[in-house]
Amino acid sequence: MRTFLAIRVPLMDLQGKYSDSLQGILDEFYDMGTAVRPVAYNGVHLTLKFFGDLTVQQIRAASEVVSSVAAVVPGFDFRVRGLGAFPSERRPSVVWVGVTDGEECASLVEALEVALGEAGFPLETRPFRPHVTLARVKARPPERLAGLLSRFADTDFGCFPVSSIELIATELTPNGPLYTTLEEFKLGGDFEQST
Repeated sequence: MRTFLAIRVPLMDLQGKYSDSLQGILDEFYDMGTAVRPVAYNGVHLTLKFFGDLTVQQIRAASEVVSSVAAVVPGFDFRVRGLGAFPSERRPSVVWVGVTDGEECASLVEALEVALGEAGFPLETRPFRPHVTLARVKARPPERLAGLLSRFADTDFGCFPVSSIELIATELTPNGPLYTTLEEFKLGGDFEQST
């Protein structure tokens, strides 16, 4: 199974506000036609570690490691701010929102990398750049995408609580990826298997 570790990102901030919300941005992407493929509303996440294809045995081994790391990491909040694009805003292929004050996120990723590396999983060679993918650009985007990127380049979308991380399986479909949570690991606690 194609798998990764992630933090699910809600579409409301800690105060329950929707103004200038991520949902509003996704609504705009859904209105742009087939050139821009937004992430599903319930699929917004911040990737912590991409595993790729894992066997059932490897998933069990990874779960044990992640559970032990999660048990000693306290929950935290992170702030989502600023719309951007990879590789550039003039030639976007991925549209993302940035994560600021992400020190706790980076520490969690480092702890996971060390523990998973000791268990024999390949280490990530690229530096961790916390971001939340909101859409993929599949063709020449409409002109209003550039305006949206400019308008929300510095927008603060709010502060979000992180109380767990999830091991997620991806199924690639013609309509975009489908995400299924295999296990949820409560920070500062034990993991819960999804049904």
